[in-house]
Amino acid sequence: MNRLDLTSRMHRAGLRLDDAATAAAVAVQVLRRERDELIARMLSPQPAGAGLSLRVVGTIFGLSHEAVRKVSTRLDVKLTHKRPTMHAPE
Repeated sequence: MNRLDLTSRMHRAGLRLDDAATAAAVAVQVLRRERDELIARMLSPQPAGAGLSLRVVGTIFGLSHEAVRKVSTRLDVKLTHKRPTMHAPE
């Protein structure tokens, strides 16, 4: 669900359009922050995190490995270089 969907749902629920837009923007920021925290935990090396690869985490969240790398850079997640990659079953 994106910001436009949230805005229209909140507006149909009775919020004024500008209030619905503001509430949707806040909701998207909160959801993105929570997603980014989960990504950081999944990328962090053991024992604190799962130590998964960028590609695996990207597959889980429906993002490219490059988008996951940008999140990790923004959050300053320490990555190890040679991490085993799990492949999805065919």
